[in-house]
Amino acid sequence: MSVVLDTETREASLGLPASRSERVVVEVRPLPGRASGGTVSVYVEGAQAPLARFTLYPPDQPGRFAVTVPAGAERLRVHFEPVRPGTPGAVAVQLVAQPAR
Repeated sequence: MSVVLDTETREASLGLPASRSERVVVEVRPLPGRASGGTVSVYVEGAQAPLARFTLYPPDQPGRFAVTVPAGAERLRVHFEPVRPGTPGAVAVQLVAQPAR
């Protein structure tokens, strides 16, 4: 499942792509015609401190980021903060299970 985060919808809660995943990949894609610079933070649902925070650079190719998921977590919350207040930024975010090694 992919969600679009922008200046109006800065946050979304996503279920983990596979049960008992130790790591997930957070895929962030730019949207055509929209600025994508900023920061994406990843939290366990209900937590105050982020598991990870990523600066999206270069803005036209934000990328993929691996995040270690604590045992017992069922959902992750992702939050987008545009590079500057008032900037019409937007990104598509998706969680993908990382294969076990």
